[in-house]
Amino acid sequence: MKVAKLNTSPKGAAISMDDVANRKPFESVELTWQLLLISKYTRAFMVAKLEKIGLEAGQDQLIHALPLDGSVGVSGVADALNVRASTVSKMADRLVRDGLIQRVPHPSDLRKTNLVLTPDGIAKRAQIEELMVGVEQELSAGLGDSGAEIASMLDRLDATLLKKLKRLR
Repeated sequence: MKVAKLNTSPKGAAISMDDVANRKPFESVELTWQLLLISKYTRAFMVAKLEKIGLEAGQDQLIHALPLDGSVGVSGVADALNVRASTVSKMADRLVRDGLIQRVPHPSDLRKTNLVLTPDGIAKRAQIEELMVGVEQELSAGLGDSGAEIASMLDRLDATLLKKLKRLR
């Protein structure tokens, strides 16, 4: 564990980098700080799990955004994931290379490209879903009966943030 030399406790003991990184920047910012940390830790946990099935961060979301029995345009996937089309296109390059998706011509506009899951992509999607169920069980195990209430509150926060984010873009 790295030790920060900038800060010391009153007794002069060094504070770990983990303590520095996880300390709230302002005492009055509780909810935002907790959400940022939970998001960071959840994604890091997911990345570790995804690596075990041969995926990188975000590839799971792109695969999940594609229908099992059809295709979607790059811009449609970008909208669904709330990212830029160029981000989806770069990520799609890797998934095409790995044989999990294919690029197909848009049915009515040949200037556009759609993405479709391959049979291997459909199988990978099933692996992702299984992984997500396992993570859900792991994360909710300690919540008891309050899990549904917390999920409901997070849904409301999600809707609020999405609305505010759309106004900014």
